[in-house]
Amino acid sequence: MQSTIYKQGRAEGRTEGREAGLREALLLALSTRHVRLSAARRAQIEAETRAEVLQTWLKRAITATRAADVFAES
Repeated sequence: MQSTIYKQGRAEGRTEGREAGLREALLLALSTRHVRLSAARRAQIEAETRAEVLQTWLKRAITATRAADVFAES
């Protein structure tokens, strides 16, 4: 029988892995689109922990021509 702490740790690990994958995909999409990122924007991506925000940025990055297109308030 798995302990509650073990299950919680696994769930947190999956969440962190998903976020890391979204960050990687976002950076790859921006690189592929030749969108340059400032150090501040790169740090913003690395610090973001909300999957829904990372997903929104990734969707925008697919068609972005500049960083402002990705990070614009909607």
